[in-house]
Amino acid sequence: MELNRYFLDVIKNHYTDFDGKATRSQFWHFVLYYALIYFVLGLLDYFILNPMLGITFTNGKGGGLLETLFTLIVFIPTLAIGVRRLHDIGMSGWWMLLAFIPIVGTLALLYLWIKTNK
Repeated sequence: MELNRYFLDVIKNHYTDFDGKATRSQFWHFVLYYALIYFVLGLLDYFILNPMLGITFTNGKGGGLLETLFTLIVFIPTLAIGVRRLHDIGMSGWWMLLAFIPIVGTLALLYLWIKTNK
């Protein structure tokens, strides 16, 4: 029920919706379910798919196939919900560009996402 409400709703109904607002609850539930799905897909990659494809830990060059496909599919909705979360605290979505500043930018975005409404 919660997965449908917070994660699948964003994927189905707000895939490219950069307008509007996303509450803290909606944003953090999306992040939680994103992380859980990514973790499960990583396990499936590591224990099932990679051995079938002959990929070992020593010759693997990054994430598995399922992880990569999942990340590509939900990249735009993840970006959109981050922008809508910034709108909720009264900031421009352009602040998402802070992510390009190593460490400091990510920490600044984390602070903004945690911040409550004005």
